[in-house]
Amino acid sequence: MKKFLLFALLAFALAAPCHVYAQGGNTPNFSFTTPLYTGTTAPGLQAPMFENSLVTSHTLTWTVSGTVSSCTVAIQTSATAGGSFVTIGAAQTCTASGTYTFEGTGATAAYVAINISALSATGTVTFTYNGYYQTQGAGLTDGIWNVPLGACGFALTTGTFAANPANSGGLSAPAMVRTQTSEQVLQITTTAATNTETLDCDITPPSRTTTGKGITITGYTLYYAVQTTALTSITTPTVSSIAFLAFGGTAAGTVTAGLAGTLTLNPVTLQLATTTAGSCYSANVTFSTPIAVNPTNTRYETTWAFNQSAAAATVLQVCGLQVYYNTNAN
Repeated sequence: MKKFLLFALLAFALAAPCHVYAQGGNTPNFSFTTPLYTGTTAPGLQAPMFENSLVTSHTLTWTVSGTVSSCTVAIQTSATAGGSFVTIGAAQTCTASGTYTFEGTGATAAYVAINISALSATGTVTFTYNGYYQTQGAGLTDGIWNVPLGACGFALTTGTFAANPANSGGLSAPAMVRTQTSEQVLQITTTAATNTETLDCDITPPSRTTTGKGITITGYTLYYAVQTTALTSITTPTVSSIAFLAFGGTAAGTVTAGLAGTLTLNPVTLQLATTTAGSCYSANVTFSTPIAVNPTNTRYETTWAFNQSAAAATVLQVCGLQVYYNTNAN
């Protein structure tokens, strides 16, 4: 009798999915593997796993050996273990080995299970489920990208560069200048003449190449300073993309201006008065149409024009630029 009970318990253990709970890194937080299935009877709903509405990324992998002529599987969720389970994402055909990942809206639930609703096989198929709640960016849904000052550059569309007084050797602007202890800025200095100082900054943060995933830029904040002579005006900034050709193609750099929809400025009236060394203004720009950063051959820039109509020298400084973004399904 004891041997029979031991055999029965062992058979039950082999037939049930093996549930594993883990933490951190690339290890799935929740995982289970089914036994090998064959024949013409659909195994149906597998034993549910309690995930406490933590999981944001579900990955199901199936491995086929031999002939599986019919097979359908879906990831399903429910609020209770004994409740009604509904499919998230799309049901998958599992007649050949494959994998399916579902992320984003609707991914979180108290309980998850897989449902093998159809099966006809002389070979075998087995399923492994992995659930993650710590995805790329440690699960963050938004973030800030501090653009290096070296990713910005100045040009004078009118006026003349002056020797940069903060550098020895008569270096001309633009240049990196130390304005106070532990603070470096990008500085441009003009001669005593009417001038327009045009600033271009690369605002492309690290992202992913898969469409619908990675980073979406929602806006940015520019920190700037003015010394010697106040500005007359600041032209409304623009956002552009620069597209390059694929590997081995003809050299190209196609600029498309007017991206990001309507740009909302805060403050609405940008500040023009002179500042003391080390003190910087803050100008926030919000996009009405956020930019999804996916193409491998494209980068994004913002352009500002600082205008000074008085015939007087001007010192303009960029103290920093922070890009704001949301993370999509990682």
